[in-house]
Amino acid sequence: MYLTLNCNNASGANIRDWQVVVALAAVPLMIGLLPGALAQESIDLEVSTVGGSVLVQFTNISDEAVDRLVVWFESEHTFESHVVEPGWNVRDRPSAITLSGTLEPGESFRLGVKFEGDEPMLAWQAIADGAEVGRGWILSGSTGEDDGRDDGEPAAISQAGVLPESAFRTIPEKPGAGSVIRLVGSGFGPSQDLELAVGGMRMTTLVTDGSGNFVATRTIPDDLDGRVNFVITDSEDNSVQISLRLEEAPAVAVQQVETALAIDDIEEPYYRGEYLRVSGTARPISTITATAYTPDGSAATALTVDVGHDGSWSLEDRVVIPASMPDGRYVIVASDGFSTVQKSWRVESSEVIALAAAQIVFDPGDPIVFVGTAIPNEDIHFILQDPDGNELGRDSVRVGANGIVQWEHPTSPNSRQGTYTLIAVQGGEQEFAYAGLGGVVEIPVNIVFDKINYRSSDTPRITITGDPRSTVTLLILDRADSVVHQNEAITIQADGRVAYELDLSDISSGVYTAIVQKGISQADYKFGIDLSATAAAMSISTKPDYVPGEPILILGTTDRNVVVTVTLIDPDGRAVQSVTTVVDDSGEFTERRLRVPIGADIGKWSVRAASGPSSDTSELFVQAETGGGLSVFVEERGSHRAIMVTGATGTHVIVKILDGENQVGTDQRPRVTGDGTAQIPWGIRIPGLYTIVVEDGESTATHRYHYDP
Repeated sequence: MYLTLNCNNASGANIRDWQVVVALAAVPLMIGLLPGALAQESIDLEVSTVGGSVLVQFTNISDEAVDRLVVWFESEHTFESHVVEPGWNVRDRPSAITLSGTLEPGESFRLGVKFEGDEPMLAWQAIADGAEVGRGWILSGSTGEDDGRDDGEPAAISQAGVLPESAFRTIPEKPGAGSVIRLVGSGFGPSQDLELAVGGMRMTTLVTDGSGNFVATRTIPDDLDGRVNFVITDSEDNSVQISLRLEEAPAVAVQQVETALAIDDIEEPYYRGEYLRVSGTARPISTITATAYTPDGSAATALTVDVGHDGSWSLEDRVVIPASMPDGRYVIVASDGFSTVQKSWRVESSEVIALAAAQIVFDPGDPIVFVGTAIPNEDIHFILQDPDGNELGRDSVRVGANGIVQWEHPTSPNSRQGTYTLIAVQGGEQEFAYAGLGGVVEIPVNIVFDKINYRSSDTPRITITGDPRSTVTLLILDRADSVVHQNEAITIQADGRVAYELDLSDISSGVYTAIVQKGISQADYKFGIDLSATAAAMSISTKPDYVPGEPILILGTTDRNVVVTVTLIDPDGRAVQSVTTVVDDSGEFTERRLRVPIGADIGKWSVRAASGPSSDTSELFVQAETGGGLSVFVEERGSHRAIMVTGATGTHVIVKILDGENQVGTDQRPRVTGDGTAQIPWGIRIPGLYTIVVEDGESTATHRYHYDP
């Protein structure tokens, strides 16, 4: 259990990613290691690269346990993000990552990192009991066997924070007991944690910047006098100190309080992703250590906590219950160096849906697979979005008695690479899961409301997800795109989500769009206030013919400001998919979220739109356009279009595009995936009616498509 937050920060991966690292399969070495005897004596590496993402598996082939691994750049690169397996403590710097844990002989450990730039020189070092036992290259700086370097192994990275040139001073130069001072240091190791002790009392940790400097403010304990040593120590017990004679303390304005070490009662239960609210009392102006223990008795990382003038202390927002932690009873122990006290609390799961991608990165052409658990014997509904936020499809499955869920979506070699988002809904619960296609996951922002239509007296509960601890902006726009509500400082919690309650007191009835933004990433959600659930009239239309897998475009007209439910019905009269939408004061709506299932039965299907007693039905025919099951259609995903082929045999298909009787461009030969699908981008920019012809060696299918950008 890691209750320090350095494993879940702006530079690190969301802690949810820990759950999927263990599914990383061993992959062949793609970038050769430079020669180096140490690399073969202690650690065996398996490396895979995808663009700026690197997946590394370290295997301990020595006879002793490795307790620290260091990964760093010798080139001018920095880490954008990282993801590690549970059980390892991470200290990250811009160009180096230190991993503390235990890697027993024969065991393996997996690390994923992301960076920007070309020809990186990424190295590693293994340490056991303070001694180096291995060192080598992960990426040598080029994609060849030799990058021209003369040395066979990288230089060892220094873990020292205190260097021969390290120095610091206090402002003022002659401080007094109980006074506030400023510490100014230079010449230390860059991005290092340093321990400060004043008169033998531990103070809050100092952190150097990228140049090895620091400026910090601290309060000298009231009960010190005479000559006092100020000592700064690094993780390797190197130290530097100055000795100052304290000025006589001024008259005490605050009455001293002798307070016994204690921990206040802890409210329980706690849920994963919540901050642990722990407070207590101790000797005023001192420092205590708080250590957490997991249900199996394993000690976690200790935290140093400053005690205030009134003898109170608190962990504030420093501790979060990681998403990977099991249920059970945890213990926190506080110590002031003389005595210890402890309290326990219980962790329970607040999630009824728990889903994650089956592995960190999927290759284009392989299906994206999600696995997890949900409420047994109930339907669960899935919505998959591509990296641009466009909806790729919807599906509903029945969860079995064991509660285990597995869902997958096919891809092709030409599929859009990036982060795919799966939204799972079961009853009133919803969960987001992310998968990387061709690259490590970059968590997008997302927004979902608990309902689609509200009374003006309601308080909508909005769930926003994104990078932990990032700040997002929420905008509520009316139909004219005027901002009726704005909040630019919503902070995502450590578990990657935040609940936001929207005040509707100053917002009138109508249809609105909520937009959440973080940088260039954004997501939107359309909802209504005081809309009618009953329409007097309803009319919809759609094209007559579809093929399996094709999205359905529905155009409709109805009353103004109403809620409409649109349902896809199979030839046996069963409802297959259903979505609810809001209609603004134009009385018109367009719905694109329904899709003919990949394995749809050939025959007459229908789409039904209803609002109260008013409804309208449009029939459509699902068919394979030729024998053999081969079919082709054009899928529209926002501004992107792609030619989709299903039911193909062989390894490739031939795709031709005709403008009348004339072929546009040359034949294209996309690869067929294991499920018989293939796709290529739509590359034509001139509006018109085109015929798409696809051949797989056994069958031919055609599709007429009117392109109107």
